[in-house]
Amino acid sequence: MHQVDEQSRSGTSQPQSRPRILHIGGPIKHNPELYDQIAEEFNLIRPELAELERNAFMQSLKDRRWGDFDAIMRPFWNTGGEMGQWDRELIPLLPSSVKCWPNSDKVLVDATLLKRLKKGSRLVNIARGGLVDEKALVDALESGHIFAADVLNYLDRNNLATARLGSFEKDIGLHGTQYNTVINLFFVGYILTQIPTNMILDKVRPSLFLPAVMVCWATVSAATGAVHSYSGILALRFILGFVEAPFFPGALFLFSSWYTKKELAVRISVLYAAGQMTGAFGGLLGSAIMSGMNGVAGLPAWRWLFIIEGVATVPVAVAAMFILPDYPSTTKWLSEQERNLAILRVAEEANVEDRHSDTSAFGGLKMAFTDPILYIIWMMQLGLNTAAAFTNLFRRWSKLLATTLLLSAPPYVFAAILGICNSFHSDKTRERYLHVVWPQIFCSIGFIISAVALKTAARYTSTFMMMSIYGSFGCILSWVSTSLPRPSAKRAGAYAVVNADSNFASIYASYFYPAEQGPRYWQANVANVAFSMACIGMALLLRFVLQRCNRLLDRAAESADPTEAEQVASKWQISPDYSYTL
Repeated sequence: MHQVDEQSRSGTSQPQSRPRILHIGGPIKHNPELYDQIAEEFNLIRPELAELERNAFMQSLKDRRWGDFDAIMRPFWNTGGEMGQWDRELIPLLPSSVKCWPNSDKVLVDATLLKRLKKGSRLVNIARGGLVDEKALVDALESGHIFAADVLNYLDRNNLATARLGSFEKDIGLHGTQYNTVINLFFVGYILTQIPTNMILDKVRPSLFLPAVMVCWATVSAATGAVHSYSGILALRFILGFVEAPFFPGALFLFSSWYTKKELAVRISVLYAAGQMTGAFGGLLGSAIMSGMNGVAGLPAWRWLFIIEGVATVPVAVAAMFILPDYPSTTKWLSEQERNLAILRVAEEANVEDRHSDTSAFGGLKMAFTDPILYIIWMMQLGLNTAAAFTNLFRRWSKLLATTLLLSAPPYVFAAILGICNSFHSDKTRERYLHVVWPQIFCSIGFIISAVALKTAARYTSTFMMMSIYGSFGCILSWVSTSLPRPSAKRAGAYAVVNADSNFASIYASYFYPAEQGPRYWQANVANVAFSMACIGMALLLRFVLQRCNRLLDRAAESADPTEAEQVASKWQISPDYSYTL
């Protein structure tokens, strides 16, 4: 049997004063002075020779035969070489307690350094003295630029409603339902483009692709200030949807390439909250431009609105080229040690590295479309988006823009805070189902109150309850990453399909609220309750499906046939050791 420290033999789990080191280098008898020295500082775990055979060693890691340990000495096989291809399989199998793994047994692990590492830190490359703090790495990724870009994305998309408060419709010559057609044509371009552009993003550098997209939509938005006809505004709105489409699903995919299960949902919620704050306060900027720029250079205020908000995106896009990360293995402004840790973080959870060259774009998209889980999540998100269309009513609260902004801002702020808090708790507990369900129940109560109440106080209170629908948003979209995790091309396609197809709701749900049915809009509110219940039903179905997948994986792992687990896992393009998040 393998040699372990006395505390491990006794089976106790008391805190140890010395770090435990798994040593898989040369026999101790060849280096007595060396091992006399490290024996004073560490509790050594010495596997037997048979346990150092590659497959046996990996199986021992899977079975947790040596329990928790703090570091590995010499994690390679009889080659004397550097850490290489083999580590793509080793690293995801390491227990979470491991803080470091030297790439040479000629370098001693510093016991003092190992003990003072903060939680979440790992000593990635002892030979080069690289110390990487995981929290610092995560913080370095959050420059705020992607959130600022999301704000500008929503501003340039929604400024048409503010322009309508000026002479926009009169100057362009819109009448009847033409304004609604202009609004809806944006979503046609928006839906058509998301899938192909996310396929491209999986193969190119996000730090170049996303800023290029930003410059494109800034140009189109600014050009809208020069439009003079109905056909012109139709063309520009379609193109705007076309060039804005890659950003949000691209940001979701980029997040899923960097953040773990315990970090992803809250980041998605913060990204979405940035857009919600645009809904809450973006009109203030628009109204300031509309009131202060009318007649400047002989142009009506609405033209300046498009020009200014479009041009404002360009410097943010240029800065993003230097600040946004690419993928963990390709981000140049990270050190080698930081890249190693970034790769490890996402590889640990999926038990396989996230390699973007393994699968073609169309191959990944085919995998996504043939996985039933994709359609469950899509229907879940479609139900949420349909019910959430009630926010179109906010603009009808008052003929005065200032009054409308003052009334609508608090519900938006409430929704943003609720979404972030709910996603934070979901990440912390690594649970998605209940965190999707309870906001839908709460908002359904709000829809019922809105359908039956006529008093202003009750109806305004119900608005806050209805806005809780957004509490599920980050949890659903993070469920995409953990339910369709690999390969990266499949995950990219899944994010694009879910986001694009659920936006069909933006086209048809706007017709749920004819003015003659106000103020209760009871038909729409009843429909909203039904869509929220459908969202809950899809969440329950997804939980059942994922539970079944986990049971099949566990059963295959316990089988006497070593190939059964691989066969089961290969159907879903995952590692046999993967566990779906419920």
